Amino acid sequence: MRREHIISKSNPLISFLEAHNCLFYSPLTQTDTTDWISGNQMVKFANDSAVWDSTLNMWKFQYVTGQQYGTNPYFAKWTLKNVIPQNSAIAFSGAAEFYPYDSQQPGTYYTHVNWDLIPTRFALSMYAPPNVLTNSCQTFKTVNNVTVQYQYMNGVNQTVYTYGQIITFNKNKSEITIGQYENYAFQKHYGMRNFALFANGLSTQEIDEYFSLI
Repeated sequence: MRREHIISKSNPLISFLEAHNCLFYSPLTQTDTTDWISGNQMVKFANDSAVWDSTLNMWKFQYVTGQQYGTNPYFAKWTLKNVIPQNSAIAFSGAAEFYPYDSQQPGTYYTHVNWDLIPTRFALSMYAPPNVLTNSCQTFKTVNNVTVQYQYMNGVNQTVYTYGQIITFNKNKSEITIGQYENYAFQKHYGMRNFALFANGLSTQEIDEYFSLI
Protein backbone atom coordinates (compact mmCIF):
# COMPACT_ATOMS: atom_id res chain seq x y z
CA MET A 1 0.00 0.00 0.00
CA ARG A 2 1.10 3.56 -0.67
CA ARG A 3 0.32 6.91 0.92
CA GLU A 4 -1.78 8.04 -2.06
CA HIS A 5 -4.41 5.58 -0.85
CA ILE A 6 -5.18 8.14 1.85
CA ILE A 7 -6.91 10.32 -0.72
CA SER A 8 -8.27 7.49 -2.84
CA LYS A 9 -11.90 7.12 -1.79
CA SER A 10 -12.27 4.19 -4.18
CA ASN A 11 -9.85 2.11 -2.11
CA PRO A 12 -11.94 -0.58 -0.32
CA LEU A 13 -9.67 -0.40 2.74
CA ILE A 14 -10.32 3.33 3.13
CA SER A 15 -14.05 2.71 2.81
CA PHE A 16 -13.85 0.02 5.49
CA LEU A 17 -11.87 2.23 7.89
CA GLU A 18 -14.35 5.08 7.48
CA ALA A 19 -17.39 2.84 7.88
CA HIS A 20 -16.10 1.23 11.09
CA ASN A 21 -15.07 4.30 13.09
CA CYS A 22 -11.34 3.82 12.70
CA LEU A 23 -9.37 5.87 15.24
CA PHE A 24 -5.92 4.92 14.00
CA TYR A 25 -4.42 3.04 11.06
CA SER A 26 -0.81 2.66 9.96
CA PRO A 27 0.41 0.24 7.30
CA LEU A 28 3.80 0.18 9.06
CA THR A 29 5.67 -0.36 5.83
CA GLN A 30 9.34 0.57 5.58
CA THR A 31 8.47 3.93 4.02
CA ASP A 32 5.10 4.66 5.64
CA THR A 33 4.70 4.61 9.40
CA THR A 34 2.14 7.43 9.34
CA ASP A 35 -1.21 7.23 11.05
CA TRP A 36 -3.56 7.67 8.08
CA ILE A 37 -6.33 9.09 10.28
CA SER A 38 -4.35 11.96 11.81
CA GLY A 39 -1.47 12.19 9.34
CA ASN A 40 0.96 12.08 12.27
CA GLN A 41 4.29 10.29 12.01
CA MET A 42 5.50 7.48 14.25
CA VAL A 43 7.76 8.71 17.05
CA LYS A 44 10.35 6.21 18.31
CA PHE A 45 11.50 6.06 21.91
CA ALA A 46 15.02 5.44 20.60
CA ASN A 47 16.61 4.64 17.26
CA ASP A 48 16.74 0.94 18.10
CA SER A 49 13.31 0.67 19.74
CA ALA A 50 11.81 0.19 16.26
CA VAL A 51 14.01 -1.27 13.51
CA TRP A 52 13.14 -2.55 10.05
CA ASP A 53 13.30 -6.32 9.51
CA SER A 54 13.87 -6.76 5.77
CA THR A 55 13.32 -10.51 5.98
CA LEU A 56 9.80 -10.25 7.38
CA ASN A 57 9.10 -6.79 5.88
CA MET A 58 7.92 -5.59 9.27
CA TRP A 59 8.98 -3.15 11.95
CA LYS A 60 10.54 -4.93 14.89
CA PHE A 61 9.61 -3.28 18.18
CA GLN A 62 11.92 -4.03 21.06
CA TYR A 63 13.00 -3.18 24.57
CA VAL A 64 15.85 -0.70 24.91
CA THR A 65 18.41 -1.64 27.55
CA GLY A 66 17.91 0.37 30.70
CA GLN A 67 14.41 1.55 29.87
CA GLN A 68 12.24 1.68 32.98
CA TYR A 69 9.07 -0.29 33.60
CA GLY A 70 5.72 1.46 33.85
CA THR A 71 2.81 2.58 31.69
CA ASN A 72 4.46 5.60 30.08
CA PRO A 73 7.53 4.14 28.31
CA TYR A 74 6.99 3.07 24.72
CA PHE A 75 8.74 1.56 21.70
CA ALA A 76 6.83 3.88 19.35
CA LYS A 77 3.87 6.24 19.60
CA TRP A 78 1.54 8.50 17.64
CA THR A 79 -0.73 11.40 18.58
CA LEU A 80 -4.33 10.61 17.72
CA LYS A 81 -6.46 12.93 15.61
CA ASN A 82 -9.24 13.04 18.23
CA VAL A 83 -8.98 12.73 21.99
CA ILE A 84 -11.03 9.89 23.47
CA PRO A 85 -12.88 11.37 26.45
CA GLN A 86 -12.48 10.14 29.99
CA ASN A 87 -15.34 7.92 31.18
CA SER A 88 -16.12 6.66 27.67
CA ALA A 89 -17.20 3.00 27.76
CA ILE A 90 -14.56 0.56 26.59
CA ALA A 91 -15.78 -0.60 23.18
CA PHE A 92 -13.02 -0.90 20.58
CA SER A 93 -10.99 -3.32 18.50
CA GLY A 94 -7.27 -3.45 17.79
CA ALA A 95 -6.02 -5.51 14.85
CA ALA A 96 -2.61 -6.14 13.27
CA GLU A 97 -0.45 -8.62 11.48
CA PHE A 98 1.68 -9.71 14.38
CA TYR A 99 4.93 -11.69 14.73
CA PRO A 100 6.46 -12.52 18.16
CA TYR A 101 10.19 -13.15 17.94
CA ASP A 102 10.40 -14.64 21.44
CA SER A 103 8.63 -17.35 23.38
CA GLN A 104 6.80 -16.57 26.60
CA GLN A 105 4.91 -18.72 29.07
CA PRO A 106 2.17 -19.85 28.76
CA GLY A 107 2.84 -19.70 25.03
CA THR A 108 1.06 -16.46 24.17
CA TYR A 109 2.49 -13.06 23.48
CA TYR A 110 1.21 -9.56 24.02
CA THR A 111 1.82 -6.13 22.60
CA HIS A 112 0.90 -3.09 24.59
CA VAL A 113 -1.33 -0.25 23.50
CA ASN A 114 -1.57 2.33 26.23
CA TRP A 115 -5.27 2.39 27.08
CA ASP A 116 -6.08 2.42 30.80
CA LEU A 117 -8.72 -0.29 31.00
CA ILE A 118 -8.87 -1.03 34.71
CA PRO A 119 -6.30 -0.64 37.49
CA THR A 120 -3.24 -2.85 36.87
CA ARG A 121 -4.43 -3.53 33.29
CA PHE A 122 -3.07 -1.12 30.71
CA ALA A 123 -2.97 -3.18 27.55
CA LEU A 124 -4.67 -3.92 24.33
CA SER A 125 -3.04 -7.28 23.64
CA MET A 126 -2.22 -9.32 20.56
CA TYR A 127 -2.32 -13.11 20.62
CA ALA A 128 0.11 -15.28 18.62
CA PRO A 129 2.52 -18.19 19.08
CA PRO A 130 6.23 -17.33 18.87
CA ASN A 131 7.87 -17.08 15.45
CA VAL A 132 4.56 -17.22 13.58
CA LEU A 133 3.02 -14.40 11.54
CA THR A 134 -0.57 -14.11 12.74
CA ASN A 135 -3.67 -12.05 11.99
CA SER A 136 -4.42 -10.95 15.54
CA CYS A 137 -7.31 -8.93 16.96
CA GLN A 138 -8.57 -8.07 20.41
CA THR A 139 -12.02 -6.57 20.70
CA PHE A 140 -14.09 -5.17 23.57
CA LYS A 141 -17.89 -4.95 23.45
CA THR A 142 -20.74 -4.15 25.80
CA VAL A 143 -22.87 -7.27 26.12
CA ASN A 144 -25.84 -7.43 28.53
CA ASN A 145 -24.60 -4.22 30.16
CA VAL A 146 -21.10 -5.51 30.94
CA THR A 147 -17.78 -5.23 29.11
CA VAL A 148 -16.67 -8.42 27.37
CA GLN A 149 -13.22 -9.02 25.85
CA TYR A 150 -12.59 -11.33 22.88
CA GLN A 151 -9.23 -12.47 21.53
CA TYR A 152 -8.98 -13.63 17.89
CA MET A 153 -6.15 -15.33 16.04
CA ASN A 154 -6.42 -16.00 12.29
CA GLY A 155 -10.19 -15.57 12.45
CA VAL A 156 -10.74 -17.96 15.35
CA ASN A 157 -11.82 -16.79 18.81
CA GLN A 158 -9.25 -17.89 21.41
CA THR A 159 -10.55 -16.40 24.65
CA VAL A 160 -13.58 -14.62 26.10
CA TYR A 161 -13.38 -12.64 29.34
CA THR A 162 -16.36 -10.95 31.00
CA TYR A 163 -15.56 -8.11 33.40
CA GLY A 164 -18.93 -8.12 35.16
CA GLN A 165 -19.37 -4.35 34.83
CA ILE A 166 -19.06 -1.54 32.33
CA ILE A 167 -15.38 -0.59 32.06
CA THR A 168 -14.56 3.00 31.10
CA PHE A 169 -11.43 4.95 30.20
CA ASN A 170 -10.09 6.56 33.36
CA LYS A 171 -8.26 9.33 31.50
CA ASN A 172 -8.55 11.35 28.31
CA LYS A 173 -6.61 9.51 25.61
CA SER A 174 -4.62 11.51 23.05
CA GLU A 175 -1.92 8.99 22.09
CA ILE A 176 -1.55 5.42 20.98
CA THR A 177 1.66 3.70 22.03
CA ILE A 178 3.37 0.39 21.33
CA GLY A 179 5.39 -1.15 24.14
CA GLN A 180 5.06 -3.24 27.31
CA TYR A 181 6.73 -2.56 30.61
CA GLU A 182 4.38 -3.91 33.27
CA ASN A 183 6.63 -6.91 33.85
CA TYR A 184 10.17 -7.95 32.89
CA ALA A 185 8.67 -10.92 30.99
CA PHE A 186 7.38 -8.46 28.40
CA GLN A 187 10.90 -7.33 27.45
CA LYS A 188 10.51 -9.25 24.22
CA HIS A 189 10.67 -8.42 20.51
CA TYR A 190 7.75 -8.46 18.10
CA GLY A 191 6.86 -7.30 14.62
CA MET A 192 3.67 -5.51 13.57
CA ARG A 193 2.16 -4.43 10.28
CA ASN A 194 -1.21 -2.98 9.26
CA PHE A 195 -2.06 -1.87 12.78
CA ALA A 196 -5.56 -0.42 13.26
CA LEU A 197 -7.71 0.68 16.19
CA PHE A 198 -11.49 0.99 15.82
CA ALA A 199 -13.90 2.77 18.16
CA ASN A 200 -16.24 -0.22 18.35
CA GLY A 201 -16.14 -3.96 18.84
CA LEU A 202 -15.84 -5.61 15.45
CA SER A 203 -17.70 -8.80 14.62
CA THR A 204 -15.88 -11.93 13.45
CA GLN A 205 -17.01 -11.18 9.90
CA GLU A 206 -15.73 -7.60 10.12
CA ILE A 207 -12.37 -8.76 11.47
CA ASP A 208 -12.05 -11.21 8.58
CA GLU A 209 -12.97 -8.46 6.12
CA TYR A 210 -10.30 -6.13 7.52
CA PHE A 211 -7.56 -8.71 7.08
CA SER A 212 -8.78 -9.52 3.57
CA LEU A 213 -8.37 -5.85 2.59
CA ILE A 214 -4.89 -5.08 3.90
